[in-house]
Amino acid sequence: MRTTGLKIISVIMAVLLWFYVINQGDLTPRQNIVTTNLRYINLEEGLSIVIPETVEVKLWGLYQEPEEIIAYVDVNNLDIGTYQLPVIVEPVKGALFTTVQPDEVEVTIKAESEKYIPIFHVITRNPRVGYELLDVMKNPENCLIKGEESLVNKVSKVICEVDLEDITGIESVTVPLKAVDSLGHPITKGIRLVPEKINLYVVVNQAMVTKQVPVR
Repeated sequence: MRTTGLKIISVIMAVLLWFYVINQGDLTPRQNIVTTNLRYINLEEGLSIVIPETVEVKLWGLYQEPEEIIAYVDVNNLDIGTYQLPVIVEPVKGALFTTVQPDEVEVTIKAESEKYIPIFHVITRNPRVGYELLDVMKNPENCLIKGEESLVNKVSKVICEVDLEDITGIESVTVPLKAVDSLGHPITKGIRLVPEKINLYVVVNQAMVTKQVPVR
């Protein structure tokens, strides 16, 4: 009973302190509902995971808008199967109450599938006027895709985007890779790209000017 009484007193003191802070500052208490991406931690090597993409986090209290709200499920020591796991939300400074919907989600863990696929470059901007692209060399030229089998099989192509407008001569640039389906839509959930970035060696030179002259 004494322990329970101390807990109640602690809660009351925390609430009173919180209201005191409100009255001392310029902020006012507010409520907000934020949709945030759901993450996972501690997935064993060789496994893939299927989880909902997002959850809704409700915040109430004296807080400034956080840059990012982190919500995740912990799959530590879980093997292949389907589980109901609680969603964990990292504390938000100044929020007195934090709730998440749904507070539990279905998580499916499967054996990881993988395949190699060639990397294609996509030019976002052409060389400036008077210059032309001579060559693009990739290192490496192939990418390993790992993840849940159905999602791995959806990947039609792995691309990297390169901007040539400010390149003259020979330059090395590091660019991220992106997996896309047959319609060109990015696939970001449920797969991993190895590597995530590659080096491109780009050769841009002044365009050759040709002129026809009459033969005498």
